[in-house]
Amino acid sequence: MDVQRAESMKAVATKFLLRNQSFYATVMLGLTPVPEMGEDFTMATDGRKLYYGLPFILASSQGKVTFVVLHEVLHVILKHMYRRGSRDASLWNTACDHVVNGIIVKFGLKNPNMSVDAFKRSTREDLALHARSPEYQMPEDGVFDPKYFGMTAEQVYDILKREREQEQKQEQEQEQDKGEGEGGTDGDCPWGNFTDAAGEDGKPLSGDELIQAEKEITRLIKTAESIAKGRGQMPAEMSQLISDLDAPSQDWDDELS
Repeated sequence: MDVQRAESMKAVATKFLLRNQSFYATVMLGLTPVPEMGEDFTMATDGRKLYYGLPFILASSQGKVTFVVLHEVLHVILKHMYRRGSRDASLWNTACDHVVNGIIVKFGLKNPNMSVDAFKRSTREDLALHARSPEYQMPEDGVFDPKYFGMTAEQVYDILKREREQEQKQEQEQEQDKGEGEGGTDGDCPWGNFTDAAGEDGKPLSGDELIQAEKEITRLIKTAESIAKGRGQMPAEMSQLISDLDAPSQDWDDELS
């Protein structure tokens, strides 16, 4: 495997963010990079580390590599690894992917002033044609539906959960009628992932560790925002999201008890 070429492609993605998106670049640089050799590994984050699969990078275009790096960074910015609670992990990941991918596609359009309504009515294919560069073009194999743009991960999760329950009910009815049925799918994204917050040893955080880890991410995000504003590169649509995320993602007193 050409490890050097894979690392070079990862470096190109980093340079792209440093030149064009200092807010996201600052958050990314706050994560510890961890290369992975597994053939099936893509990219993932636990809020402290950025894991990236070298075989995955080699099998991807440069634009896709940069898109997926942005994807992971946004999971951290939106604190998805702290907000799952008792929700189904796979479905929560899918809901968060819809939110993250929508944000990247929207701010990567040639026409940044496209209204939210127009965006939500657009097709994936049409939006792909209007990406201002390959780094913002939604990969064909990714999870993305424009109709979810502007929703929180919690809102998307509730919709996906209802849809899955309806599908399961229909499958059960079909099995009763025909004696057989096919399993459904949540439409998981084949690349990019995040896990619940973990420590240096890879074990899930709990108690005061969770509170402290979320505070560290909040400080990193604030630093990134300050740097980006100083360079005139702070995405306007992110300012309100950051303001909404100032409060802890959960009532930790209730969670801990």
